[in-house]
Amino acid sequence: MNSQDFLDSVWKDQPLYIDETDGMRTAMGDHKYELWWLLKPATIGQVLFGGLPKSGGFSDVNEKTKKLGGEIVVGRGQILWQRREDSDFQHSSVDDLLDAVKRAKDIYK
Repeated sequence: MNSQDFLDSVWKDQPLYIDETDGMRTAMGDHKYELWWLLKPATIGQVLFGGLPKSGGFSDVNEKTKKLGGEIVVGRGQILWQRREDSDFQHSSVDDLLDAVKRAKDIYK
C-alpha cells in the first residue's frame, strides 16, 4: 500500500507526514540491512509462505531503501514510542502502537 492508498482507505482527511529526506530513519540510527539477511530461515519462510511484496519483488533496492525503518509516535515533543525495524524486518505490533497513540491522546487533553 502506498501513501496515497493509505490516505484514501485508512487515514481519510488527516495529515500524513512523508519524510522525503529520511531524517527520521537517520535519527533512529541510520542502520541498513544487509543482503545476507535474506538468507535467514525466518526471511526465507516469510517469502515462501507469506508471499512476495505486492509490488512483485525487490526491484527497488538501493542505498535509500536499504535503510531500516521503524515507527515513532511523538506527542508534544516527546517520543512516546520508538522501535527500529530489525534484521528479521519486523515492526511494532498494532497493540504497542495503539497504546502509544492513546498516551499521545492523553497528552492533548
